[in-house]
Amino acid sequence: MKGIDMGYIDVERYLIRKPFVPFLIRVTDGTVITVKHPEFVLVGVTAIEVGLQKREGSLLVEKVVSIALSHIVKLEPIENTESVTA
Repeated sequence: MKGIDMGYIDVERYLIRKPFVPFLIRVTDGTVITVKHPEFVLVGVTAIEVGLQKREGSLLVEKVVSIALSHIVKLEPIENTESVTA
């Protein structure tokens, strides 16, 4: 399953919203990552790096995942869902 060609500008638009609106990143393998803080996302030309929180409310990053932009299926405003939190 290939997503729509997602570009770094699409991700940046979600990160620079004022006020920031948490959002979901849906990936081709079915993974869903919740981004609650824009500081935990680094945007590159072909991929993003997302820091995953150790626990809710913490600024401590447990691990960092790299996602190729070509594997991002959808970005969407957050709703109640089970996912990995960043």
